[in-house]
Amino acid sequence: MQGLVFEPPDHSRHVDTDIDPEIYWSSGYKPPSRITVSLKRIDEYGDLESVNTKLKQLGENRWRLVVLGMLNEGTVYTLIVRDDTRGEQVEAWFMTRKARVGGSKASERAHENAFEHTVTTEAQE
Repeated sequence: MQGLVFEPPDHSRHVDTDIDPEIYWSSGYKPPSRITVSLKRIDEYGDLESVNTKLKQLGENRWRLVVLGMLNEGTVYTLIVRDDTRGEQVEAWFMTRKARVGGSKASERAHENAFEHTVTTEAQE
């Protein structure tokens, strides 16, 4: 998945807990025709736990995972993008630092959120 960029960047530390991660493809690159995006928390045993999110398209080839609820302090998360057409998967890891201020995100309607999101883009040749 050439050209894929993660925000926050892979291996970021001291990330604010109010972050809403983003993915996008750099200029000159296009995403696969079908991708699945998810955010997972890595627990103390190394197991992945799904984080409840809402996917928001920000423009052509750019998406934001809006976190519903709160990210935990001092916790490692992984942002996963899977190319459903080829089975390839790319991950970016980050670690949070301080508590989220406010709580308006938790009031989002339940039917708009999920633990992973599939996006269909224009077919790539």
